Amino acid sequence: MQELSRLSKAFKNEWIKTTSNKFPYLGLVLSATLPFFASAGFKRIGADHELNGLAYLSNSAQLALTSIIPLFTLVHTSLLIITETTQGTYRDALSRPLARWEFLLSKLMVGLLYPIILLAANIGMGLIVAAWKYNLGAIKENDVILVSSAKMAASLLMAGGLSLLPLFALLSFGFFISTISRTFSGAVGFTLGIYIGLEPFKFLIRIGETSLDRYVVSTYLDAPFGIVKDLAAGIDITWNTPDIHRCVIVSLVYIIIFTGLSFLIFQKQDLIIQGRINFFIQPIAAFADFFIHID
Repeated sequence: MQELSRLSKAFKNEWIKTTSNKFPYLGLVLSATLPFFASAGFKRIGADHELNGLAYLSNSAQLALTSIIPLFTLVHTSLLIITETTQGTYRDALSRPLARWEFLLSKLMVGLLYPIILLAANIGMGLIVAAWKYNLGAIKENDVILVSSAKMAASLLMAGGLSLLPLFALLSFGFFISTISRTFSGAVGFTLGIYIGLEPFKFLIRIGETSLDRYVVSTYLDAPFGIVKDLAAGIDITWNTPDIHRCVIVSLVYIIIFTGLSFLIFQKQDLIIQGRINFFIQPIAAFADFFIHID
């Protein structure tokens, strides 16, 4: 019970820190306004008259999930730990009756909440635009209901929930980098460098008979809303598909590996006594130093 109380207080403290910064609000504003820009873009290319409300929503969400949301999630998460270790404020937190795992878990909980808010803001504003411009409602053909409003709502909830898995996987990677980095620029640069740099090559690199993209979690960011797009066309859908299976499995593997490493490394770091990275993670830090010149 005491651990839960300490964790709750630590989470509130971390959330206050997050909401006192301007950067998270920038991501929130951009994610919430993207549906309006998406609508203007569809109109400009003459595609708006071909879209119903659900099709518009799925396209808008896919755009956000492959651009603004992952980028802001990665940057936000990659700074969660490094801001404490470089400024020395972690000493104040750990001097209280707060275990290292509790301190790290409170950080992770704040990190997990951020992409949820970004995605909810995007879909929420998308619903407003869809109702305003795209006649959001049951999909009909010759007065025959092809997709009911209830099925649309359930599919949007399912797609949103599944889309959070690859987002959480990316988040766990950024969290790991924040744990091993020693500078702000190093944490952000290495995280975004790997994410952006890998994108054009993941389809070209072959692993046996398949390409690397099957094992890169960013491949699945827009996969759930791709199924919603099929539903918007009146196609009978199923969530039991190979792409969704891979989305879940690959995301969980990333989450388990990078979150586990983050906790293991942070627990073994002699932060207070030596103020430096110990031998356990020196090879990883050296690898990062080589590419991003961490001081």
